[in-house]
Amino acid sequence: MYFTHADEVWAEHPNLRALALTAGGLTSARTDEAQLTELAERIDRRQNQMAEAGVSEIAAWRQTFSRMGLKPTQYRCAAEALLRRYRKDKSLPRFHPAVDYLNHVSMA
Repeated sequence: MYFTHADEVWAEHPNLRALALTAGGLTSARTDEAQLTELAERIDRRQNQMAEAGVSEIAAWRQTFSRMGLKPTQYRCAAEALLRRYRKDKSLPRFHPAVDYLNHVSMA
């Protein structure tokens, strides 16, 4: 796999740090409900304290999108989109134990 950004992106965002992760052999896995519950409790506590826009990591993404000329309320980072969806009914669709876990980690 080859992963890159256009030279213009690096020139405009010299502090950009990029990472690509691949995982293989994830054909079988178990959901750790206790772990997801613990993460969900952390998410709930954080959401009770502030709206998504108040979270420093989300604010940083919004600022980055604004600097790129995008409306940050129209184009949301993945974590913010997940948080907003989770806030509505306190759940997310299940895909695969690894994806479900990483979605919860992103939100927490």
